[in-house]
Parts: sequence; structure tokens; C-alpha cells
Amino acid sequence: MDRNDLTVLTWNVRGLNDAAHRELVRETVTCSRPSIVCLQETKLSCLTTTLAHETLGQCLDSYLELGAQGTRGGIILAWNKDMISVTNAVNRNFTISATIKVISSETPFLMTTCYGPTDDGRKDEFLAELMAIRPPATIPWIIVGDFNLIYQANDKNNLNLNRRMMGKFRRALDECELMEIALQNRKYTWSNERESPTLVRLDRM
Repeated sequence: MDRNDLTVLTWNVRGLNDAAHRELVRETVTCSRPSIVCLQETKLSCLTTTLAHETLGQCLDSYLELGAQGTRGGIILAWNKDMISVTNAVNRNFTISATIKVISSETPFLMTTCYGPTDDGRKDEFLAELMAIRPPATIPWIIVGDFNLIYQANDKNNLNLNRRMMGKFRRALDECELMEIALQNRKYTWSNERESPTLVRLDRM
């Protein structure tokens, strides 16, 4: 597959209930012209055709959604059907997965977009879900999204760490044989926006 055949935009949008926010997402999608878009934390229980158009614009004409649970979560996986073939889509509690094939390529791969739970009591369930998704070794796998977990101390700017959960996440990544694609131009992806903020890297590919 040529590197120019596939462009993926992944974004924790932190809610699409506001028209101005949907417009910002649509403008970004229109400018970057990705083949695939993965949006997390939509906070939408249902994506109507109107909301999809307001958010994704004209370029992305197909999508899958996982509705929010109350005001938490919500995922959209969208694609340009002239460039991308999508089959075997599965929604689980925290993820959408599908077999992706770039039409100009002969190599299918599994793609998963996730929004991990903020509730510590459900993080083990989330990790078990990731391990259950893992495809056979012959199938490439890309997983993107907001994991709401860290696996190393330098993913956070202070020492308030849950080392037990960090270890569980690290072991899950190792068991799934996942290798992280390095984040460019920034170290953290989330802030509590206080005067002395906690900064954490929660979003990964």
C-alpha cells in the first residue's frame, strides 16, 4: 500500500452537541481530506443523518457509530466509500472495529477506534475487550483513540500514578503485540485546565 493511499484523522472531540463545534470538526475534515475519520467522546446517543452531515461534510459518505452512555463516550468511524471498503464491522462496549481495505490496495487490515472508560471500575473490562479484539498474527491491526489509561510514568506530569493499572495496560499492549506510533509535536493530550494543571497523554495510535 502506498503511503499516500490512506490518511486517518483521529480526534477526541469532547462533545458534538454544539453546532459551532460540529462546524469546527467539519471544516477540519474538509481541509485535511482524510480517507478515514475516527471521533471519540461525541456525547451523542444517536447520530442522525443531519448531525452526520453537519459534522463530516460531503467527503465522508459512510459511517458507523457507537452511541454515548448518558453523557459519556460515543464513537464515530467514518470513511470515503470511493476510497475505502469496510466490512465485518463490530460494535462492542468501548470500541468499533472493522476490516478496512483501501480500494487501490490488496492488503486488508483491522481498524479499531476506542474510547476507554473514565471509571476505574470498568478499566479491566476495557482491557479484556481489547485483548478479545486482537486478530490473528497474519492480519495487521491499527487501534486509535482515547484509552483513558497510561502505561508509563512520563505520560503524566506528576507522580500521582496508578502503577497497578499502568502495569495492566502495559501487559495488555504486550499481549496484543501492539507498537505505539510516536506522537509528534506535543507530549500530552489532556489537561484538567487548572492553574497548576495535570497533563496526561491519553490518546494514542
